Amino acid sequence: MRVSSGKAQGHQIFTSSIKNLNPVTAIIRKPLFDTIADKIIGKRILDLYAGTGSLGIEALSRGATFAYFVDHSQQSCNLIKKNLNHSFLLGKYRIFCQDVFSFLGSNYEKFNL
Repeated sequence: MRVSSGKAQGHQIFTSSIKNLNPVTAIIRKPLFDTIADKIIGKRILDLYAGTGSLGIEALSRGATFAYFVDHSQQSCNLIKKNLNHSFLLGKYRIFCQDVFSFLGSNYEKFNL
């Protein structure tokens, strides 16, 4: 899997053999982001059940200013960090390794997407 567009276009998104991890492929990501491309620039993104981080990484690559990644699996959180570091999207994100509902109940940040 690779980032389909933007600053990190072509960078590999590493996947894993984590049970029940089904990353969003470029076949879905590209048309989705092509449709909302102008709404991403300068926005804050929330990637819930982030898995590989592919949605948030694609958004950052296309001009989002910041992304929050939430996943309960420590393996997924490590994978997200690896993918972000590999894509050179440093300093534009936070990773929360916790249950999504716990995050939503305790976080008061505002997100655009």
